[in-house]
Amino acid sequence: MASDTLPVAQQLAAESAKVSVFLAAVGEDVLSRSVVGQDSLRDIWALRFLVGFKWQPLLAAEKFKTMVEYRVQFGIDNIRRRMQDGELVPSSFPGYSEHHAAYVHSTFDLGVSARGGNPVAIECPPRFHHDALLAIDGHTQDTYLMHVMEWSFLQLDKASIKSGDLIGYVKIFDCDGCTMKHCGLIRPWAQACSDRSKRLGFNIDECYPEWFSKVFVVNSPSFFTVIWKMIKPFLPARTAEKVEVLSNRAKAKDRMLKTIDPKALPAFLGGDFVGEWRMELDRSSPRNVDMAAMSHVQ
Repeated sequence: MASDTLPVAQQLAAESAKVSVFLAAVGEDVLSRSVVGQDSLRDIWALRFLVGFKWQPLLAAEKFKTMVEYRVQFGIDNIRRRMQDGELVPSSFPGYSEHHAAYVHSTFDLGVSARGGNPVAIECPPRFHHDALLAIDGHTQDTYLMHVMEWSFLQLDKASIKSGDLIGYVKIFDCDGCTMKHCGLIRPWAQACSDRSKRLGFNIDECYPEWFSKVFVVNSPSFFTVIWKMIKPFLPARTAEKVEVLSNRAKAKDRMLKTIDPKALPAFLGGDFVGEWRMELDRSSPRNVDMAAMSHVQ
C-alpha cells in the first residue's frame, strides 16, 4: 500500500491497479457529473476516497458514486462555484449567526502562516453553548454544515493542487474545562448526527473523506477514556486512527509543536500566537473570511 505521505501522483502510480478498478467501477458518466470528478480534481478526490476507504477500490467507488449523487441532489457544485466567484463567504452562509453565537472555534483566517500546507482548526467543546446549538432547527443545521464542509474542501483542493500533496486539516480539540456532565451531551449529539443522515438521505461525513490529517485532543481529563469510547464509534475509522489524546499540557505542547509552527499556535495552547483566534460575528472583512482555517502545518 502506498505511503499516504507521498505526493498525490506517486500514491496513485504506486497503486495503479487499484486506481484502475476504482475508476472503472465509478464510470466516466458519474465522474462527468461533478467538478470533483474532472480535470485536476479527479486525482485528488479519487485519492481521498481510496485512502479514506483503505484502498478498497470497489467500496471506495460506491462511496464516490454516493457522494456525486449528494452533490447533484443538493447543488453542491453550484455552491462551490459561488464560493469561487466570491458570492458566498462564511459570514453569508445560511445559519452562520445562529451557529457562531454558540460555537467557540478558530476564526476563518488568523492572518499567520506555518510550515507546509495543512490548515489548522481549533475547537473548545466545553465552552460551546450546547443547548443553543441543539436548538437550531434541522434544516438550518444541515444547510450550514453543507456550506462549511464545501468551503473547507475548496481550500483543501486549492492547497492540494498547489502542493501536489493530499492536504487535510490538523484539528485541535481543547478539552480544558471538561467535566463529567459533558458525557451527557454525547447521546444528543449522536442523535443529531443520526437525524441529519435521515433527513439528507446521506452520511455527509462519507462524502468528504480525509478531512483531517491529524487530530489532537488536548487538556483532556482523566475520565476522557469514557468519553472517547462513546464518541469513537461515530467517527470514520480513518479519522479515529489519527486521533492523539493528550492530557499532560507539557506533552501536548511538545507534540503539537512537532507538527505546528509556534507562531501559528495560540499562546493558551503553548504557542507564540497572541492575536484573536476565535471566530467572532463582527469579523467580516475579506481578510477574515479568506480561509476556513487560520494557519498551516508541517
